[in-house]
Amino acid sequence: MAKPISISIIKIREEEFILKTEGIKKINPKKLQIGFQLDFDWKLEADRLMLSTTVFYQYNANNTAFDISKFTLLMGFEVKNLKQILTLSDDVFEIDDDYLLTFVGAAISSARGMLAFKHSGTILENFYVPLVDPRNFIENINRQVPQKAPKQIISPKKSSVKTTTKPTS
Repeated sequence: MAKPISISIIKIREEEFILKTEGIKKINPKKLQIGFQLDFDWKLEADRLMLSTTVFYQYNANNTAFDISKFTLLMGFEVKNLKQILTLSDDVFEIDDDYLLTFVGAAISSARGMLAFKHSGTILENFYVPLVDPRNFIENINRQVPQKAPKQIISPKKSSVKTTTKPTS
């Protein structure tokens, strides 16, 4: 008989915030793209899953694209009985998509809210992280687990997905 699964958020921490808008007086929405990168990490024995979410705003000026804003949020989850929903085999990890939707949705919505606050009063204040369907992310997640994981607080390390989208203003 399967043990019940319960999920709690145990950490929400800003890891990085960069804003470089010098020399840009006004944002042309056609030259702005918003991108995402998700990195997963876990510690099965401790029932911990970490999700690092990076949101970057790329601007194309003079045919050169550069990041004008970059924000990384670390979100930690305690997942009782994590071993029931996360399996490792042949250097691949598997998590049921319903649980992945929960983790990814929580991380992106948290990053959206934090960035709305951080961009307030800047030339990016009206360019919010768009509402995105988390299913678009989980379909593209690289589920490969690297052979040699760097030593970190949570390991083994990790799988990621990176994508871009047009902003809404």
